[in-house]
Amino acid sequence: MGRNLAANLIGRFLGAVLVLVLVPIYVKLLGSESYGLIGLFASIQGIMSLLDLGLATTLSRELARSDHHETGWKAVGAASLVRSLELPYAAIGLLAGLAVVAAAPYVAGSWVKAETLTPAEISRAVGLMGLTLAAQWPSGLYQNGLIGLQRQVTANIVNLAGSIIRGVGAVVVLKVFAPTVTGFFLWQAISAVLTTLLVRAFLYAALPPAEGKTRFRLDVLRGQIPFAAGLTGTAVLAILMTQLDKVVLSKLAPLAEFGYYTMAATLANSVYQLAGPVSAAAFPRFTELLTAGDLEALRRSYHRVSQFASLLILAPALTLACLPEAAALAWTGNPVLARTIAPLVMFLATGTGLHALVYLPAQLQLAKGLSRLGLFTNMAMTAGFVPLLLALVLGHGVRGGAIAWTVLGAAYVLCVPLVTHRYVLKGEAARWLLLDVARPIAAILVPVLILRSLLPVPSSRGGAFGLLALAGTLASTVGLLSSPEARRTLVERLLRRHQPR
Repeated sequence: MGRNLAANLIGRFLGAVLVLVLVPIYVKLLGSESYGLIGLFASIQGIMSLLDLGLATTLSRELARSDHHETGWKAVGAASLVRSLELPYAAIGLLAGLAVVAAAPYVAGSWVKAETLTPAEISRAVGLMGLTLAAQWPSGLYQNGLIGLQRQVTANIVNLAGSIIRGVGAVVVLKVFAPTVTGFFLWQAISAVLTTLLVRAFLYAALPPAEGKTRFRLDVLRGQIPFAAGLTGTAVLAILMTQLDKVVLSKLAPLAEFGYYTMAATLANSVYQLAGPVSAAAFPRFTELLTAGDLEALRRSYHRVSQFASLLILAPALTLACLPEAAALAWTGNPVLARTIAPLVMFLATGTGLHALVYLPAQLQLAKGLSRLGLFTNMAMTAGFVPLLLALVLGHGVRGGAIAWTVLGAAYVLCVPLVTHRYVLKGEAARWLLLDVARPIAAILVPVLILRSLLPVPSSRGGAFGLLALAGTLASTVGLLSSPEARRTLVERLLRRHQPR
């Protein structure tokens, strides 16, 4: 798991750096209003994730179970399993993309509130969004297949290559050929086709040799329905909650203000780039241990990874939350813009950091096959979140949306482990909340808050980088000292490295 985790962290870190570097360039070349359309595209992508129907995670789980499970994909061949899932998956993406294309005139004329962009420009951009979504949709399934096969190094290389093609290529297009939002989305559509074909080729190359002809099997697809159904319901509600703030604000707030909110969310969401690698590496391992029935090894692995994840997530998340203006200045280099988005960054980073902590308990549920637990949890969360979000947005605009996101993150941290550990690793909820989460939070907050109270907000980009580097280093060091499992793992690695060969 260590090699996969390292590959995931490096891949996600480079991907996050690429995004953070490119976003200010996009804003400079296109303006905040056009970037608001890019934010709308990100929200549509998130909402479209609910159409996954649990198929991507199902593929990953089935391939991860292969060493301990003699039924399922081994009975038909891994290639036929992939084929049986990819055809309906691609069809879903195509239909959803065409629906976005059909909705383009309505979005341009009745949904967004633009001042400088014409309805025709917005309609063309939204239509290209739909084509991009249809082309890139299958790549998510193929990525999950590589993860299940423990080919996470390959998955990260391919994903990073696709990000470079999409992001850097877009900058080239904007600077050289078409400095318009239409040019941006035209390149996104072209690059989506290229990257999907690339990751598909790598997945099929990594599959075991097929014993028979690779073909679509309806019985295989039908056999995955119970597990996938629970995932589908969970995903629908999860996407609703994580994207609803953006959808509501895209309707109620001016497009320029929505662009600021999207920028703040982009900076805060960089925390997810740290949580995703840990959960992606842990899921196949949790699945293997549960399938083998080794609960003691699972318990050790779960708490070790949870403490490491808390350290990895909370140090940057709380640094962003406590020093939001410095973080925004270091990112954008624009003091006025930094002051504008700093209050949003503070709340969004807090909520995102808290929400990212529950990735591992959620992965434990899925590894056990308890996909309906997430569904019931999200149903309860939705019941409280929707009225809260609407009330705060109507009363406080974009800041209200950010506050609602913080409240949701806190609710997840309190509820998800309680639900998880009633069924898997019973009795571990208190240990997870107190030792794996609360203790790192308290330890990390101390040095960051001290720095915030003693040092003023820097006036230069270099000074902002310096303050963030100091805060991040202190937060990581104190967090490591407060986490016994993470500290023990580090000592073991150092001793192993210095042992005579």
